[in-house]
Amino acid sequence: MVGAARFELATSWSRSRRASQATLRPDPSASDTGGDTFGNGLIQLLCTCTLWPNRDVGALMTERAYWESHYQKGETPWDKGEASPGLLDFLQSHRDLMKGSVCIPGCGMGHDVRAWAKSGFQATGMDIAPSAVRGANQIVTEHELSCQILEQDFLSPKGKLRFQWVFEHTFYCAIHPSQRHDYLEALTEWLEPAGQFLAVHYLIDDVDGPPFGTTRQEVLERFGSHFSLIDDWTPRSYPNRTNLEHMFWWRKKH
Repeated sequence: MVGAARFELATSWSRSRRASQATLRPDPSASDTGGDTFGNGLIQLLCTCTLWPNRDVGALMTERAYWESHYQKGETPWDKGEASPGLLDFLQSHRDLMKGSVCIPGCGMGHDVRAWAKSGFQATGMDIAPSAVRGANQIVTEHELSCQILEQDFLSPKGKLRFQWVFEHTFYCAIHPSQRHDYLEALTEWLEPAGQFLAVHYLIDDVDGPPFGTTRQEVLERFGSHFSLIDDWTPRSYPNRTNLEHMFWWRKKH
């Protein structure tokens, strides 16, 4: 069943990717509604799945268009409509945590952001897909929660905004593996001294992503130089990810 679950998720992502093997091109059937950066249908947002590792402006636009196209077309198999079960269990069992600021990168529709906010944290979600940001902020407004969703590239920290926590839920697996050093650098910049990093990583074998797999050993080697491991465990997961996710709790070294 585990193999079948992994196959179900991986093939759903791969199917979307195969349908997107083209560059941006106009959609002659669409009408100009104006206002939206992505044209609200002016163009058919189709792009290659490879998230270019050099992070120049063109690469970032390609990444943004790739994820935006999935949200516009409703092709978001990674969105389960609820927060990470592992996160919910963590917050439930650690109610005595000092409530502070938390950043959730690649937050999508903001399910995890709202979970942190409901637990009393000052939660800020980040995503590069405008449709996800708009949708997440609309839900936040409807529920009158004290949190915010920013259209912001987590890998490019700017300004003086810093957080006491960063929570990662399979964002690491969504970027190209060659960007993982950039991820580490950005993480250390976003976090305050002695800040805490809680992560749900996707332990799969896939190299043709996204999602791109990782291992517990790779994660320990990647983050161990900048963070001290508090604990790690196999969390409760969505049904099709059972025993495929692993949770890590770190504290930033001084």
